[in-house]
Amino acid sequence: PFVPEVMLAMVEKMDALLAATNEPLSFVIIVPAWTEIPAWKALTSSKFRQAEVVIVPKQDHSFCDGAQHQRRPTERFRPSSFDTGLFLLSNQPDGP
Repeated sequence: PFVPEVMLAMVEKMDALLAATNEPLSFVIIVPAWTEIPAWKALTSSKFRQAEVVIVPKQDHSFCDGAQHQRRPTERFRPSSFDTGLFLLSNQPDGP
């Protein structure tokens, strides 16, 4: 499950790790497109964001949940409940 407070802590940790090293470091982040929560705002305003945010409408994708190994192949994918946001954070100006 996605917990807004945990998502914000994740973004803060990634920003701190990116700032703390001169070694190349990048993160691809996939989260629900909950645009009003602090984590979303932190991701969109991160100085390490290297590309435009991609939002995938919920009807255009699905996902494997954690029990996919226990499901029949035809039942492995679940429809997404939310639009999904994709972010790239990197300390390299040209991305990873």
